[in-house]
Amino acid sequence: MTIEQRLARLERENRTLKLLFIMAITALAIGLIAVSCSTRSSGNVITATEFRLVDAQGKNRGNFSLLSSGQLGIVLSDEQGKNRMAFGLDTDSTPTFRMMDAQGGDRITLSLHSDGTPGILLNDAKGQNRGMFHLYPDGTPVIGFRDAYGTARMGFYLDHNFADAPNVELNDTMGKNRGAFYLDVDGTPRISLNDNNEKPIWKAP
Repeated sequence: MTIEQRLARLERENRTLKLLFIMAITALAIGLIAVSCSTRSSGNVITATEFRLVDAQGKNRGNFSLLSSGQLGIVLSDEQGKNRMAFGLDTDSTPTFRMMDAQGGDRITLSLHSDGTPGILLNDAKGQNRGMFHLYPDGTPVIGFRDAYGTARMGFYLDHNFADAPNVELNDTMGKNRGAFYLDVDGTPRISLNDNNEKPIWKAP
């Protein structure tokens, strides 16, 4: 390829890049004009209560909105219109992050409660909470499991009042504690069993 041919090719490529750049700027300008027409603006600030993101077919795939209840959040949807992810601030300014399944049901919720304690909730396909990981205000970490009816059946935690000694608790179908396995402050392993009124009936050692 001669120098003249190379220069001609570079000139053509340069014209193409300029055209693409102009098209991109034009599309961006049109988008900004559309947003400005649907919102109130003051100077360089755009004010609105909701923004929507749509795909090539015009389906709503995302929302950033402020509800009348005071909730502020961003919601992302799949191609079928089901909400799959959401994060925002609740009415009490509690930050929350949620992940949903293909049916739009909440499966995982991560939140920071008003008292500053974090928590994670795991739900089954019916929306029933089946597991949780929570940190109490006194610093006690807790992992809990619930049955299909929502009854707490098993818990793991570090006892803040006893030098963070590890504990495992087992509950019956009524949620009453029937057994526990734990380490004492000095490291001694202990087991205790309770009757249906949660009164001790056997301990070891």
